[in-house]
Amino acid sequence: MTADMVAAMRPGSVVVDLAAGAGGNVEGSTPGMDVTVPSARGGGTVTVVGLASAASDLPTDASRLFARNVANVVALLTGDDGALVVPLDDDIVAGMALTHGGVTRDSAGRPVTPAVVQDPDDDEGEDGDDGEPPPGEPAELPTHSYAEGSR
Repeated sequence: MTADMVAAMRPGSVVVDLAAGAGGNVEGSTPGMDVTVPSARGGGTVTVVGLASAASDLPTDASRLFARNVANVVALLTGDDGALVVPLDDDIVAGMALTHGGVTRDSAGRPVTPAVVQDPDDDEGEDGDDGEPPPGEPAELPTHSYAEGSR
């Protein structure tokens, strides 16, 4: 990538040169340094991140980013007094909430009404067996063992 290509980017853009330690793929990148290049569009700069060793730099950055995200979510779910709060009007919390107050929620945070699925092969009318156990008898639950597979 030439310096002219980098300068033609929008101000605030970031280019990460994963090969900076081995000579680089972006003109002007320096291993282990962030270099700012004035944007030809005006109004700011483009940052060129030259990773010295991508194999050792990326796990640290990924762990730091994950830790920051977890800390932000915990802060979002904690009131001023440290108690748990669930602000369902917040898009992030609404998207994370699978259930709240005994109600299942969709990915947008809206309550979901459980669907009743009818088996198309159900021949209830012929023998009166609707597949449900008689009253007072427990329903048979499916079991799963990772060692044995599904039953």
